[in-house]
Amino acid sequence: MKAQSVNSSPVVEAPSGAGLGKRIHAWMLAHLNARYERMVAARKRALFADLRGTILEIGPGTGPNLQYYASGIHWIGIEPNPYMYPYLRNAAERVGLRGDLRMRARSGPVGSLTHELETGSPQIGGNRFPLKHMNGGG
Repeated sequence: MKAQSVNSSPVVEAPSGAGLGKRIHAWMLAHLNARYERMVAARKRALFADLRGTILEIGPGTGPNLQYYASGIHWIGIEPNPYMYPYLRNAAERVGLRGDLRMRARSGPVGSLTHELETGSPQIGGNRFPLKHMNGGG
């Protein structure tokens, strides 16, 4: 699948099999997750403070992590639920982030990085965080 800019606004066409459950999941994350995000905000600020370069985020959902990334990073998000895209775009616009949004990883370097993140990424409450060693740290 071709990468699209997170800041572009194409019409989201759900692939077959993407039904009401995915639409509800996106809406719920966008509207009912604020309390959780407040609870983990300090931890996220600490985790993301030193990230630079390219960040590959697996399952960015509605984009709650975008506000913690430093300006100047290149963000790549792999989000299989197309109903998350409008929320991701809004979150990116709010913080002035530019990046690429993909439905799935392709083989090659991004696929290798994806495997590394899926097997080694620290988690808080099911949200995946990018590993610091992607940018030469930790």
